[in-house]
Amino acid sequence: MKTRRIVLFGIPFDTVNESQALLKLHYYSQLPKGEQHLCTTPNPEMIMESRENPKFFDILKNADFSLADGTGILWASGFLPLQKLEIPSFMKKKQKWKNFWEGITSLWKFTHDRKNFPRQIKSRIAGVDLFGNFLATSQARIFLLGGKKKAAAILAEHFPNVVGFYNGTVDEKNTPAIIQQINGSNAEVLFVALGAPKQEFWIADNLKNTTNIRFAMGVGGAFDFLTGYQKRAPKWMQEKGFEWLYRFYKHPLRIGRILQATIGFFFLTIKEKGGTDPS
Repeated sequence: MKTRRIVLFGIPFDTVNESQALLKLHYYSQLPKGEQHLCTTPNPEMIMESRENPKFFDILKNADFSLADGTGILWASGFLPLQKLEIPSFMKKKQKWKNFWEGITSLWKFTHDRKNFPRQIKSRIAGVDLFGNFLATSQARIFLLGGKKKAAAILAEHFPNVVGFYNGTVDEKNTPAIIQQINGSNAEVLFVALGAPKQEFWIADNLKNTTNIRFAMGVGGAFDFLTGYQKRAPKWMQEKGFEWLYRFYKHPLRIGRILQATIGFFFLTIKEKGGTDPS
C-alpha cells in the first residue's frame, strides 16, 4: 500500500489524511511475520530536536511511515519548495536566513485562511487520535510500553486486543526483560509512550528483537490523554494550532521547549527556505 511522500527538513512525510493513515496501520498489522515497520509522527519540536541529534534525524529520515503531527509542519509544507531526501539546509554550515517577511506573510495567511492556503500536506495527524482509532478498530494483538501511572493497565481493561503492557522504568538494564514480555505476549503491534526522542530510540534499537511485531510507533502522551491522566487542549485550540499556548498554560516551566517548537521552528523554516533550490 503506497502513499505519496514529500520531504521537509530532510525528513519524508506521507501526505495522507487520518482515514488513510489508519488504513495504512491496519495494512501493516496484517503483514506476514518477519516484516517490520517503524512509524513516526514528527512535529516541530521533534524537527528541532533532530537538528541537534544526528541519530534522531536518521531515525526520522528512514521511518517507513511518517505523519505530520503539528500545524507548523502543515504550514511548512506550503511555504517550502519540494526537496530531495538529503541533508537539509539547516544542518549545513554557512547558510543565511532569507525570506523573513515572506515567511511572516505566509504564516499569517495560513493562520487566517488555512482551508485556502496551498500546501502539500492537507491534514495534521495527531498521534493520540490515530492511536485511539486504531485501538478501537483493530483486531491485531497490541502491546503498550510506557505511559504514566496505570494508564496502560486501564486501556488493557477496556480493549481486549491489548495483550500486554509495561509502564515501569525503561532503561538498558530492564530492556531484555521488556522484550521477553513483548515476545511472550505474541503481540503484533507495539505502541511506545516514552516521549520523543526516547521512544524512537528504543524502537530503532529493539524492534528487530521483537519476534512477532509488525509495526511499532511512538505515541508520546497518548496513553495518558486517552485515560484522562492528562487533558488535551480544547478542540478549537487544536484546530487553530494553539495547542502550544495551552501547554504553556498547563506547564509554564516548559517555556524553553515551547519557544523552540514555535519561534525557533519558524526561524528554522525561514533558514531552510533560504537554503533550498526554488527550481
